[in-house]
Parts: sequence; structure tokens; C-alpha cells
Amino acid sequence: MDNLDEGQHSGFGTQNILVNQVSQYLLSLKDESQPIFPTRCMLDFGCGSGSLTRLMIPHVTTTLVGVDTSSRAVSAFNHLNGPLKAKDQTIKAIKVDLLNTAESFEEILTSVENHDDRALLTESFDVIVTMLSFHHFPDMDHALSILRKLIVRSRRGHLFIADFFQTGPPPVKESTLSVSACHPLYLEMLNQALSRQGFFKIQMDMTAIRVRMVVKSAVRARDYKRRGFKVFRNEKGKKDGYLVKGHLSVLWARLET
Repeated sequence: MDNLDEGQHSGFGTQNILVNQVSQYLLSLKDESQPIFPTRCMLDFGCGSGSLTRLMIPHVTTTLVGVDTSSRAVSAFNHLNGPLKAKDQTIKAIKVDLLNTAESFEEILTSVENHDDRALLTESFDVIVTMLSFHHFPDMDHALSILRKLIVRSRRGHLFIADFFQTGPPPVKESTLSVSACHPLYLEMLNQALSRQGFFKIQMDMTAIRVRMVVKSAVRARDYKRRGFKVFRNEKGKKDGYLVKGHLSVLWARLET
């Protein structure tokens, strides 16, 4: 998950409020009049320190797993969320790069030293959520192929991608990515990748969550502008930086069964 607390943020654009709104949105969803939550087993893909998982703990009955490539994030996740688990719950973050294209999925699992962690990664998750991570993934097809291996193959299996999408046609060739490794996430390309990997889109809410924030970094501001945000030089009061406005969208998909 992106760390949106880089720089000064205003109004309801802070990371905590964004996470709050995403959790409330997920909890409001129904599939054919049946609520998605409570659910049995959830994976937070690109979990960061687990702020979203923390809010979902009361709504997942058995297992909540986070995966991230950052040791620091995984350590924070386990420190903050572990003590909150109920008697019959498992809550654990695992440091692993499931998108490593140099190894097969099976080889990646084998590289996880802890046997219990490996067992958790072989779960079939009812819900997979990835928030503010998908725009970092260089190969959407590969990422979705991994998520397909992790999600339960039934109507219970739901994938939610909360991110910043662009709705216009993608350019023929993308320019070089900035050092933050962010890139525009084009909805048309994602829809095509979902179809190729056997998912179908249930719902797309392009205005689910409003974002208004101030970032100090010019590089960061350019990244947001490339992703379709409106970016203004911030001259209010004594604050420096850039005012960024836009919407966090939520895509809901399920495997073809």
C-alpha cells in the first residue's frame, strides 16, 4: 500500500480516512442481496502496516493474511494487529514477493521458510483486497494470475482493487516511470487483463471515495498528475507543496465459475 502520509495531507484525504472509507464501502456491498461480510478468510495483498486489515478484523471469522515485500511493513502489521485477534482467529503478515517473475508460484512458496506461513499462503481466500498497490505492479496479467491461484473458486470468491484509475484510452507507449515506480492504471487495460485471467467485473465505482491532499514532493505530485489527478500549486497559508484532488475507485471482480 502507498504511504499517503508522505507530506502534509488535509481534510478527508489522510491515509487513515481513506482506509476508513474503503472498509465502510466494502462492508456495504451485497452480492444478490447477501452481504459480502462477514466472511471466512481474507487476504490483504500489499498490506503495508495493516491499517485496512485492522478495520476488517471484526468482519472476518477465521483467517486474515497480509503479504508485503517490506520487512518493516510486515513487522508493523504483526505488532499492531496480532494482539487484536479473537481466540479462533489467525492474523498474520508474511514477507514475500509473490509477483517475482523469476520464479514460479510454487518455487516462491517453497522459499517461505516458516511452515505455518507457507500453509497460510495455500489458503483459498474468500476475499482478496489490494488497496493502493496495483499501480505499482508492472505486469497486470501476472499479478492477476497469482491472485487467481489464491482466491476460492466459487461464488464466494471476491477480488477488490481500490486504486486510482484512468478511464481514457491508454497511450501506445508509456514514458519512463519515475523513481516511485508508479504508473497510470488504465481501466481499459485492466478490464482486458481481468478477462484474460478468467475474472469478470461485477461492479466498478469510479467515485467511491473522494481524495483531497497536499504532497510536498514534486516527483510525487507528477506521479499523481500522470494518474489523472488534478494537481495545483498549494499557496494556502504557509504550507508548501501541491494540492491533489481526485477519486479513489473500487473495482469488484470474481472468477468465472
